[in-house]
Amino acid sequence: MVYRQIGELYNSCNQWLERTKSISMTKTTLSEARNNLPELVNRASYGQERIVLERRGKPVAAIVSLEDVARLEAFEDARDSALLIKAMEDSLGFITIDELLAARSID
Repeated sequence: MVYRQIGELYNSCNQWLERTKSISMTKTTLSEARNNLPELVNRASYGQERIVLERRGKPVAAIVSLEDVARLEAFEDARDSALLIKAMEDSLGFITIDELLAARSID
């Protein structure tokens, strides 16, 4: 079941990446963003545009749609699940912290 969920998340992320190839990315300074925040938020949420905020010419943050955030979280979940499955396959089994402490205690 876990493998199926990871596969679904992976496929969803790939579909999202294909759709986002056409999304434009705009750069703006923090001071400009401060003056135009409502417009920038609308462009990100409705226009499917990503806004990169810069300070002294260096990117420091971004304004993105909630769809972008949800997909990013799904991608991170899929990656974390894959890492967990790999760790489970590589391990000899799981034990609780209580079992570990009991096994390590000196009588």
